[in-house]
Amino acid sequence: MKRPIEAVRREIDTLDREMLRLLKKRYALVLEVGAYKNDTQAVAAPERQKQAVEGARRHALELGLPPLIAEETFGAMVGAFVTLEQQDMERRKAAEGA
Repeated sequence: MKRPIEAVRREIDTLDREMLRLLKKRYALVLEVGAYKNDTQAVAAPERQKQAVEGARRHALELGLPPLIAEETFGAMVGAFVTLEQQDMERRKAAEGA
């Protein structure tokens, strides 16, 4: 028997909130790591980005999740965090120069 669509949507909303809590934790760690970096190449870290996306793809396959979901989601997430890390680095450099 199918569950009511509202119940399924509530469960999705709950998972979305949990993912946001995890993203907040990840953001704090990204800023912590970013404090060690002093140039845009170090922040961009293309090899680390590639490693993160490939790792997510492998884990998705192990879980039976379509790898496209992991690749697209992690690619976008890592790209957004790199942008935020670069902005944070620029703020730190500006504060040091002030």
